[in-house]
Amino acid sequence: MPALAMLLAWASSEGEVCRRGQHGPRCAGDADCAGVEYCVRCARSGFCTDVPLPGGGTPHRDGKMDCGEGVPLCGVLTLETGYGGGYYHHAHPSVHGLWPQVGEYGSSACIPPRVSAASPTRLYPCYAAPAAERAHQLEFEQHEWSKHGTCAGAADADDFFAQVCNLSSAPLALLSAERQKGGSLADMTAALKQAGYPLRTVDPPHSQLELSACASRRRPVRAPRGDAVHGPPAVNRRLGRRAVEARARRRLPLPLPGEAAADAARRLP
Repeated sequence: MPALAMLLAWASSEGEVCRRGQHGPRCAGDADCAGVEYCVRCARSGFCTDVPLPGGGTPHRDGKMDCGEGVPLCGVLTLETGYGGGYYHHAHPSVHGLWPQVGEYGSSACIPPRVSAASPTRLYPCYAAPAAERAHQLEFEQHEWSKHGTCAGAADADDFFAQVCNLSSAPLALLSAERQKGGSLADMTAALKQAGYPLRTVDPPHSQLELSACASRRRPVRAPRGDAVHGPPAVNRRLGRRAVEARARRRLPLPLPGEAAADAARRLP
């Protein structure tokens, strides 16, 4: 089962257990996973997992995300390399989702949809796969929207998933090129860093990579401290500063500009 089909083929029936590299039952909190065999907590993805938090500490491996002064919205864009186990094992890198870091995960506001909170009813390009079952794909999109998208300040589901696909396209192309060369998770991590992407977290158990993203009402802003790096200049030239700033005024999630050229370039990967 290729690409996202693996990710989306979760089981939600009663009696499901947690297995390494696979989704357990869906959950809203740790209490929903109590008593489910091998499950230890409710992961940010909204599913029970058998992977404990490192050291039993904060829900984010690097600590809570601080959006920074004057920045209402920040989060992570989570990418799968395809090297994970179970549903995380597939032929090509893919996007998992865009997750505002609200509540226990960070200082981001939960900004509701401006136009409609209705669930998506169609598949978006970055969540479609040739051999995938449509029902699984659509259910996964609906989960991502209800769990994360409804806090992302988008106009509606169409707006949110257009952003997810746009934001993930360039880094996924980079990961795909690295994988075609036989690159490992470490190689992919290094490639993202070398290209200047704002890598925040590496998730070895599921072979996922998280990129920082944020937006303000007026303009693209600097990353939370420790996250800021500059993206590929070719993307900056293609989009242009005016177009990116127009998106920022609509509170759209943006990758984060870096220290070296924060005033000279703004870009969407």
